[in-house]
Amino acid sequence: MPKIRKKTKADTSAAFSNDVAYRNYRNQTILSTIKRPKPSTSAEARNSKKRFKNASHWAHEILKDPDLKKLYSKAISEKISNAHTAAIQDYLKGPTIHYISLKQYTGSIGDTIRIKATDNFQVTSVNLQIMDRNGEVIERGPAVKYKRKPMIWIYTLTVVNPQLEGTVIKVEASDRPGNTVKKEEKIGVSTLQNIKAINSRSGNTVNLKQPINKSDAVALKLDIRKILDRIEDEQLLRRIYEFLKQSGKSEVGQI
Repeated sequence: MPKIRKKTKADTSAAFSNDVAYRNYRNQTILSTIKRPKPSTSAEARNSKKRFKNASHWAHEILKDPDLKKLYSKAISEKISNAHTAAIQDYLKGPTIHYISLKQYTGSIGDTIRIKATDNFQVTSVNLQIMDRNGEVIERGPAVKYKRKPMIWIYTLTVVNPQLEGTVIKVEASDRPGNTVKKEEKIGVSTLQNIKAINSRSGNTVNLKQPINKSDAVALKLDIRKILDRIEDEQLLRRIYEFLKQSGKSEVGQI
């Protein structure tokens, strides 16, 4: 007869029921009750369950589009078995804004603000709003994805901002399921000093709109990747590559 590990309401006749489990140990059959986890009644658990259910429903609907199914299928890997799982993960995790770069922002028309935003699948839009020290909106609009680096978004100013101190830049990034994240940067005294310092170091920077000679390139010893990251003019890029080619292999890594 099997040995009962602990006194329970279930007897040996219940060995094939759903109330007990049995295992062999030292040539003996041991019966024990099955410990079933109690359903959680916390609000957090209910919200998590509801969110996952919504994610599964959203993934099911979105994958009816052949193009989107093909897009999510590209995420299949050892950890992601199918497009449906990839879509669920995209729904459950929102984007991240890593930083708002004001290095090229002086308040003039044509200045650019750079935002680095990433997502576990894809950031679909980045919107920016600039407000003055009194909370009035100076301008707002969408940033444009940088072609060479998809995680970088660039916003080009269209309105003059004569008073930088106290200016607030608000950024909102979104992904395909509609998850959003917000980040803001306020220009205080220290930030304003950094911006002025960066734009005043003409002796340590290269004016990319002027022809670049070899002596300046060697003296500054700037990594080529840092410069190319700042260039959007395709003609200027080709000119730099031609310069590097003429300079020889020793200067290819420096400019």
